[in-house]
Amino acid sequence: MPMGNKKKLFSNLIGIITIGISCFVAVLIVLQTRCGDIWYDEVFSVAFVQGSWKDVISFTAMDVHPPLYYLYLKAITGLFPASYFIVACKIASFIPLIGMLILAMTWVRKRYGLAAAGIFALLITLMPEVQNYYVEIRMYSFAMLLITISRCCLIDIISKENESKCKWIIFFVSCIAIAYTQYFACVAVIALYAMLLLISVITKGKKHIRNTLIMIGLSVLLYIPWLPVFYKQIKNVSGSYWIQPLTLRSIPGCIKYIFLPVSGEGKITYLVAGIMILVFAIVYSLFIFKIKEMNAVCIAGSFMGITALALMVIVGYIASILGSPIFTYRYMIPALGLLYLGVVIAVNSLDKRILLIILVLACLLEGWYGVKNFVWEENYKAQHFKSAELLMSQVPKGSVIVANFDHVATISSYYFPESNVYVYEGEADSLIGKLYHGNGTLVSDEDVYRLIEENENVYFFGSFVSRDEIVEDWSKIGIRSEYKDECLVERYWFNIYRLGFENE
Repeated sequence: MPMGNKKKLFSNLIGIITIGISCFVAVLIVLQTRCGDIWYDEVFSVAFVQGSWKDVISFTAMDVHPPLYYLYLKAITGLFPASYFIVACKIASFIPLIGMLILAMTWVRKRYGLAAAGIFALLITLMPEVQNYYVEIRMYSFAMLLITISRCCLIDIISKENESKCKWIIFFVSCIAIAYTQYFACVAVIALYAMLLLISVITKGKKHIRNTLIMIGLSVLLYIPWLPVFYKQIKNVSGSYWIQPLTLRSIPGCIKYIFLPVSGEGKITYLVAGIMILVFAIVYSLFIFKIKEMNAVCIAGSFMGITALALMVIVGYIASILGSPIFTYRYMIPALGLLYLGVVIAVNSLDKRILLIILVLACLLEGWYGVKNFVWEENYKAQHFKSAELLMSQVPKGSVIVANFDHVATISSYYFPESNVYVYEGEADSLIGKLYHGNGTLVSDEDVYRLIEENENVYFFGSFVSRDEIVEDWSKIGIRSEYKDECLVERYWFNIYRLGFENE
């Protein structure tokens, strides 16, 4: 068999195997959407879309993100029966993975070959952290798909053989959509436009530069209506948000977030992360060594993910320096598709079978620890949520609920929509009060005593070891705390107590 045919057969075999593994992992991921548990951030997502379309916009304006994801979420959940609402919300986050796999098997396969398509599919399903965001009711997977689509169009635009008006339009629309989905994803859009403008100036003519500048100008014009809301949101964040400022330790923290499998198996996961970092480093080192042999399209495609992620972190540092820390590691998720596609392009351009094999094996090693832990944890939470649902169903409708942790108070507002929920010696996000009839108000010992006097059913959802101290302190002022049981909802363990008076 000729060497060329052997190489093609090898690449196709790699592609078929890796795509098969990726589809299998995708099935494992979608099976984790069946549980009805949600955590703090997800409460805002589900609450926003339970009202009217107008409510989605108005509530989003009071939050810290743009509105497009919530409009998408409302559209998807409208296709499902109300009894499957939470499942539908989680499926809305899984749908972008299907889109990413379709991109792998169409655009990536057509441009770079079946092996490249398979490795890209493997990276977007097996790498650390990403699995969580294919089932979490937030905008990250949706933003990842949009950014990856725009990135594919960008490559076609700067390629002589694939440039078309359609690709310009899709690139422009997807970039606007990204900007209206998540602010740090919008930073990635800036990186895409900067790369397009740079390539246009270096290798293209005046027409290309003019088209790029027109798109940039139109993008700014179309975003102007949202800028007053954006300014208001940033102002609110700088005054009260929980995110810590970035420090020098945040840089290795970013790398750790991208490469370290989420697993409880200790030091072995650091070894796995080290192997994958080493593989990435070898690939890019070899690529840089041969960069003079590469064309501009290949270079741009390979480094786009690194550029976008670096710009995100730089913007995060600038915001921290200015006194508005707004960057957290998960904000990198939307740009990870660019990173993974970049390393695939680099490996493909080097045309070394041994690199393909090493990258595949490193991915499988990451996935063995990461996916295994993800599936175990999701099943663990689903199993415990069944008993939690039963326990919570025993709390009468309309009961007053007091929680000593604002996250538990927030999820309780969703699970007990007819109840008034208070936070003991703390306060929930002010938006919760607007979403759920004033919930999240601070209460003291005296307030709890008064609530018991005025209401037949008062319950305490106690978190952490401080709950024991609280119960003991209440007993000293005549409040009886009747322990019911403990339960786990998503990531929150808490005890449920029925409150009353000692002399009753």
